[in-house]
Amino acid sequence: MSVETIGRQRRLVRTYPTSLERAWELWTTAEGIAQWWGPEGFHVEVDRMELRPGGELAYWMVCDDPQIRAYLASEGMPERHLATIRYTEIVPLRRLAYTNVVDFVAETETYEVGTVMELEPTPDGV
Repeated sequence: MSVETIGRQRRLVRTYPTSLERAWELWTTAEGIAQWWGPEGFHVEVDRMELRPGGELAYWMVCDDPQIRAYLASEGMPERHLATIRYTEIVPLRRLAYTNVVDFVAETETYEVGTVMELEPTPDGV
């Protein structure tokens, strides 16, 4: 993976040994999102997914790790958190843009993050 920082923006580039169609499916279906979204020690339960500009992905981030659960409990934080993202742009098999509200960081005011994901076929995958 390569990382480039420009001001407050970061660009991450990774290559995955899969097809463009499979990568798109993992980003744009509830089943796909549930397979990989979220950090280690958590799993995702998709509540709803409206794949259109202005549509939302709402999902529960659920803690599976006993040590993380203990930490969350000690901080008075829940083991499950409902999160949403709002899609802003969709170009099938090419580009997906969305914003999400970050409201789960202790002692930090809520803020919004914009993300743009672009897929490009390469000789090694996508």
